[in-house]
Amino acid sequence: MLGALAALALLGSSPGPVIVNWDAELADDIKRGGYDVAVTQALTGATNHVVRNIGLTLPRAIVATVHAPRSYERNFGAAAAQRWWAHYQGGQVHINGGIAIDGEFSGMLVHEMTHAVLDAAGKAGNFDTWLNEGLAEVFEHEAMGVGEVDDVQRLFLKDARRNGEIGLLTSVRAPLDASRYLQSFAAVTLLMQRHGRAKVIGFYRAIATGSSADQAWRGLGTDPVAFAKVFDAWVAEYRG
Repeated sequence: MLGALAALALLGSSPGPVIVNWDAELADDIKRGGYDVAVTQALTGATNHVVRNIGLTLPRAIVATVHAPRSYERNFGAAAAQRWWAHYQGGQVHINGGIAIDGEFSGMLVHEMTHAVLDAAGKAGNFDTWLNEGLAEVFEHEAMGVGEVDDVQRLFLKDARRNGEIGLLTSVRAPLDASRYLQSFAAVTLLMQRHGRAKVIGFYRAIATGSSADQAWRGLGTDPVAFAKVFDAWVAEYRG
């Protein structure tokens, strides 16, 4: 069972309230070394980054639960505890507590907060998996100061596509492995290159606030099947 030892509302009216629930098993640890403050600040920064970039006003509080490592494993399984520092599920961000609060952790929170912000109005299900994960990867890379898709990644994608390790973009489904995360990241990066970042962000904002995916795609002047073919050709044409 999850225990909420404390609920801390992050200060400020923008981007909106974020409620942090602390697992009761962390009762002796959350104040040690300022861990609670560091996590709260990281969540604040991640939420600000995503909300500022998408240009949304949050319609409700985003909830984040910080679990003790043993509690995280009990709730989500040993495999998840070994692979994930955090994930978005059931309308909230779940954090595997006790890990180092560093730049990589902050970038990961940006990724998960992207899912939470896109779903704040309950509309994330209207995004194809590659769109949802791709934008989260774009924002995470930006938060960590990492550039766009590089030559090594493009070669990896080309080889993976040729060897049948990844399929068409429209076939991407959760759960994703590293190859499909890269595929999604590269696809959203290309979408922004072809149609402009502002227009693509508007596309996400429209779907997140209630427009149909078909309407939003028409606003870009393309559709998911047509863009999947453009992306597949872009992967295949790499000559590095």
